Amino acid sequence: MTLQTLKFSSLALLGAVSLLSLAVAGGSTTLNPGAATDCVRGGEQDIVTLGVNWYPNRNVRFMLNYLLADIDRRAYSNNSVTNGGPNAKIGQDFNAVALRTQFNW
Repeated sequence: MTLQTLKFSSLALLGAVSLLSLAVAGGSTTLNPGAATDCVRGGEQDIVTLGVNWYPNRNVRFMLNYLLADIDRRAYSNNSVTNGGPNAKIGQDFNAVALRTQFNW
């Protein structure tokens, strides 16, 4: 039985009352132009998401995600020397937790 054909009703026949699934996702993007100009300095962003999905029955799903984000970018050329100069790294790192509920009827 593949994951694609796995259905809640077939698990209920096996005696399962609820279903729990784990998920991992990652992504990376570059928001800089190809040329070394000052028009856009969006930086680079990397995100890793860890998730747990709980299906207490076939019509309800709870999704809990934990996100780890790393954003790296450089300051614009008019950034003062006291603030690190024009190529100072001004990106940030952050973590976030998201809880969602989905109803199907």
